[in-house]
Amino acid sequence: MIGGMWLRPAALALLLAASPLAWGQAPEKPERILRLNYFEGDVGLRSTDRLLNRGDRVTTHDDGRAELLLDASAIRLGGETELRVVHLTAARVQFGLERGTVNLQLRGLLIGERLEIATANVTVAPREPGEYRLEARAADQAVLTVHSGAADVETSGGTIRVSGGQRVVLEGSISRATLVPPVPADAFD
Repeated sequence: MIGGMWLRPAALALLLAASPLAWGQAPEKPERILRLNYFEGDVGLRSTDRLLNRGDRVTTHDDGRAELLLDASAIRLGGETELRVVHLTAARVQFGLERGTVNLQLRGLLIGERLEIATANVTVAPREPGEYRLEARAADQAVLTVHSGAADVETSGGTIRVSGGQRVVLEGSISRATLVPPVPADAFD
């Protein structure tokens, strides 16, 4: 019974014929689940609930922190951070880091899957499981620290590979890359 009425055999046959399985097609992959797992302090969430979708934003203020979960991967937001969900599908996840600091603990990537975090001047795409810290310091400056793993950084001048143990400052609209000494993990990491 659906909606208080029984389906007639002809209606049931029509529903089954319209099903992708009836035509030998696999059902569409489910969309990704991204949820607010933890927060403390002053945190703003532009979403209807703790499940986030494309277009939603999470904003932390100076005393706020938040943690988002994407499958088994954790995305942590430091104080004074604004992160928006740009794309959220089975094959592609993209965030926009407007300002602040994000720590990504990526547990895995499926074949063909792409995860990206874009700032005003660069896009960071981790290539493998690892721990990544991205800071959007100004409209034209970002700092990427790869504690473990490897990431591609797409700039207007091309793609730069950053490996585990490296830290790079990306400045200007052409994203001049300067390799700087890594700093030890702090309490946020």
